[in-house]
Amino acid sequence: MKYLDSEGFSKLDLALQEGLPLRDEYVHGRVELYSCKMVNRDKKLLAFIEQRFGPEYAEEIEGIPGFSGSLDGVNTTPPAAARSSSGGAVSSSLGHMSDSSARKLLLNLILTMNQSFQDYDFTNLTPDNFVREESLAAVRHSVDTKLTDYGSDASTRFCIELWRTMEEEAGISDAQIYSYLPDDNDDCFSRGKLWSCNYFVYSARLKRIAFLSLWTPAQTPRMGALNASGSDLDDMSDDDGIMDMDL
Repeated sequence: MKYLDSEGFSKLDLALQEGLPLRDEYVHGRVELYSCKMVNRDKKLLAFIEQRFGPEYAEEIEGIPGFSGSLDGVNTTPPAAARSSSGGAVSSSLGHMSDSSARKLLLNLILTMNQSFQDYDFTNLTPDNFVREESLAAVRHSVDTKLTDYGSDASTRFCIELWRTMEEEAGISDAQIYSYLPDDNDDCFSRGKLWSCNYFVYSARLKRIAFLSLWTPAQTPRMGALNASGSDLDDMSDDDGIMDMDL
């Protein structure tokens, strides 16, 4: 997997780093674009995922270079969620785990999270940690509602540009969308946050994943340090990024 440098995504990401102003808080986050083309360092994780879902996949991993049968510090016991009571792989929101495409999708989702949050290790996630969203319309409504209710014109402009860029760079209209279910109060998406949401836009056609993560810190004074430092998004100039782009 490789991070893709995109001007459109970079401007959106910068806006989220600065913070989108709502009525009493700021929304922060990141939005990034990745290629699903595998690189050498990904093969060890692929081998681990193949191993987790049963010995019936052993033949598939024998020839993968650099795989010694385990990952340092990682539990390699197949989780209960990955196996049926009879020992076989089961269906999940990613597809049937006996299907190599479902296992490859799990690989890409985990790689995306490991790339985006490099201080954390998501290797042990299972298909149960992800949900396939029913429709793009529902996802758009959820995101737009979070960002524009009581928000500023900057938040509204951000949403317009977000979906336009998602279509141009990630082909969102014919992509699959998944969301991540955080481990309650025990990971980087839960601790110190009022709420968070995390979406993966997976385009099999383009072989890309766009990752959108949004959150509100537990304490984000609306008129606090960001405004005092002059970084309020409502005041961004034409050279500052996304908020004053021509739509």
